[in-house]
Amino acid sequence: AVVSTQSTGDLLFSVNMLQFVLLVLRLEELVLWSWKIIMIPLWILLGVVSIAVIYYIALTAVLLCTNDIPPSLRTPRTAASCLYSLANFSLILFLGLLATKLDSYDETHSFI
Repeated sequence: AVVSTQSTGDLLFSVNMLQFVLLVLRLEELVLWSWKIIMIPLWILLGVVSIAVIYYIALTAVLLCTNDIPPSLRTPRTAASCLYSLANFSLILFLGLLATKLDSYDETHSFI
């Protein structure tokens, strides 16, 4: 089944809209959920990106093993796959540390 670009864009928009709604509810203290729960839409989005990055790395590994591809085309693909995985890992680490820091801040600065 082919996924159209419009449905992919709609899915991305709905995930982002849900994230903004949860963020506003948390900042206005209408919900007092953990920040890790508030960031679930971002975790899901990064999980999908992680699957795509793993697929890209696997494809790059297969292309590195074939002799049909000239080295001038292999090097940029290898560098791109390394950079994509580094960027994705950095975002996941950043969100994890941010959620942990915000949760610990809420525990120490509680006004209730």
